[in-house]
Amino acid sequence: MELRNYIAVVLSNLWLIIPTTLAAIAITAVFSYQQTPIYEATATYVTRVEVPGGGDDVIWATETLMGRQRIFVTYCDIMSSGTIIDESFSLLSTQPTPQERGLFDVNCTVMPESNVLQITTQGPSAGMVQQLATAISIVGTARVNDLFQYFPVEQLDSVRLNDDLVSPNIPLNLALGLATGLVMSLAIAFLQQYLRSPQEEIEKMSISNTRFNVYNRRYFNRRLAEEINRSRIRNRPISLGLMQIGSNEDFFLLPQQTQDMLIRRAVLLIQEDLREADIVAHYVDYTFTILLPETPLNEARRILLDIHELFRTQIMTYSDYRANLIVTSGLIATSGGDLDAEAMLTETEAALRKAVKSGDYHLATKDTTPRPFMTDSGDDGVTVFISNDTRFAERRSARRNSTDTSENRAVSSSATAIAPARQTGRRKVIKPEDTPLRNNTSKKSSGSSVWHEDPTNDRD
Repeated sequence: MELRNYIAVVLSNLWLIIPTTLAAIAITAVFSYQQTPIYEATATYVTRVEVPGGGDDVIWATETLMGRQRIFVTYCDIMSSGTIIDESFSLLSTQPTPQERGLFDVNCTVMPESNVLQITTQGPSAGMVQQLATAISIVGTARVNDLFQYFPVEQLDSVRLNDDLVSPNIPLNLALGLATGLVMSLAIAFLQQYLRSPQEEIEKMSISNTRFNVYNRRYFNRRLAEEINRSRIRNRPISLGLMQIGSNEDFFLLPQQTQDMLIRRAVLLIQEDLREADIVAHYVDYTFTILLPETPLNEARRILLDIHELFRTQIMTYSDYRANLIVTSGLIATSGGDLDAEAMLTETEAALRKAVKSGDYHLATKDTTPRPFMTDSGDDGVTVFISNDTRFAERRSARRNSTDTSENRAVSSSATAIAPARQTGRRKVIKPEDTPLRNNTSKKSSGSSVWHEDPTNDRD
């Protein structure tokens, strides 16, 4: 992983790193201030030679003292022994409790390469520590001088109480808390990234949406770009639809898993009515994209209207649940790669919004094909569905049998060969000269683009 990737991980996990670090510092501060403060006092002692008579005895005693380090170790053991400490406690003006006495500690150290001893006394009370160190000085030196008369011990430096606490060392503890918090938070952040990366890599490689068992949006965007490039190279038509599946309010009161399974049944119904070359993918929520390669507007419109009619007549079931689902669609058609993928999706979303405003089962279409490539569908009227048309299934079967692979069809042949088969279904074409347009049906032209709204819920 490169340095910039590490920085990106840290920046993306600041929400975890900062609180964790602050929490570690706070815990360390609380723990430090709750500890019993420990004070320290020190005093030094020196061993000298005291031989009566002088002469050779003094020389012998001095050589013995300088060459025998264990003499000073013995002095330290005596002055820090339990007997000396107990006698020193008895000399204090205020006697500590047994629990408090356990907090006191006395240590003796022989200074390197010398005959100097250092007595260190530690305890929870500054006054008692200083008094105890003074008492040890009196009792300890008296006991040592009684045992070793030729090498007496006398105090070199008086008892000195240190200004700084021995424990707790609050600055050090806070620094350690800061370091611990940073290490822990960074470790968690990188562990999350490590555990998340395999899943993200799998999702990047996946082309399907497991929730609805269709293609995912990432794969659809790639296929849409490929089909647009193919349309641009071959000057062929291409259509893109957005179909929104909805229902009444009771549907959204069902458990989420039940809703998803019912929508999955609906998506399966859509796939069954499409051709092999067509692509269905999840777009957002309960909205799905339908890519129709090599398909002009009039043919794509009939395909989507047939799907609308299917939803009018089909009831989705799952377990003990039944639901009447409603579809509303927006459709965009172009030719020769006139629009890129982003522009097509934007136009299709606008068409879907227009269809939603018109009502249930409405289909709003927009043809962005440049004028030289436009084909005449021969359908200048308003299309009306008859839900109980018995020839609807036959027309679907005829369309499936009559449509070959989309890449081997021409725009003109598809417009002339498929249109008659589709017009002989339960939809009925009403000419404008026979029947006036209804209020909820409009046809608006703007430049080279034409909006067509097909109110599929109107009936004869």
